[in-house]
Amino acid sequence: GWWPDPIESLDGDSFPIEADSTEALFFDVDIPTTAPYGLYQGSVEVNVCGQIFLFPVALTVWNFTSPEEKHLPAMLDLRNGPGWNIFGGGAEPDENVRLWQRFLARYNVSPSFISPNPFFQYADGQVTMDATAFDAAAAYLLDELHVNKVYTPDIFYACGWAYLPQHIFGLEPFSQEYNQAWSDAYRLFIEHISERGWRGKFVLYLSDEPHSTSPETIASLAQIADMAYAIAPDVPIYSSTWTYIDGLADHLTLWGIGPHGSFDPARLEE
Repeated sequence: GWWPDPIESLDGDSFPIEADSTEALFFDVDIPTTAPYGLYQGSVEVNVCGQIFLFPVALTVWNFTSPEEKHLPAMLDLRNGPGWNIFGGGAEPDENVRLWQRFLARYNVSPSFISPNPFFQYADGQVTMDATAFDAAAAYLLDELHVNKVYTPDIFYACGWAYLPQHIFGLEPFSQEYNQAWSDAYRLFIEHISERGWRGKFVLYLSDEPHSTSPETIASLAQIADMAYAIAPDVPIYSSTWTYIDGLADHLTLWGIGPHGSFDPARLEE
């Protein structure tokens, strides 16, 4: 039967078509930013067994230019592709990943994650960060492709579901050493992206689908959110809660709201 197929690039300048059938051709037209606006007219020439058909086409170029800088955040989680496992620390993206990044950016969609992550170390109570490889990947996405929003590195992802926050540097969550190390690492990262002009591009991805039935999880997320807010109150603190969770009400600054009606409309308006 008939099924929707991916649109494939034409291989060469010809293709076979069966008699009494229809084939669709799609054309991409790239308009230079310097093109004068107005009506452009031309034709498409189709050669069928030596018989030439001309199809007139018209293209209107409007008197504005789409900005390189995107202003509407839209994110699609691009992860676990060939040669790239974002939650495994992340390798440098191969050309296949770059291809997907360019494809998404063309339609003003962010791939969400930057890989590889900055490399954090902890020794003698001090946190250091090497962002060399991270900066190269971030510059490609944020400066060259003009991606609007991305998530912070996964060291700052606390936990999902009914789990408790992950250990960092082998430190027990909410011990004095943990709180200091987490804050030092986050402050280092925030200062770094501020210097690079990227501060407004990042969202702290705190937690995925935390269970409201786990008070320990919710209280832990609230505590980490407060630590982050104290350092960078302007950087959104996000969790895909899908529903309203009272214990996070004064701690999250960006809510993940479910499309399935689980978030009370009155709370949504509030």
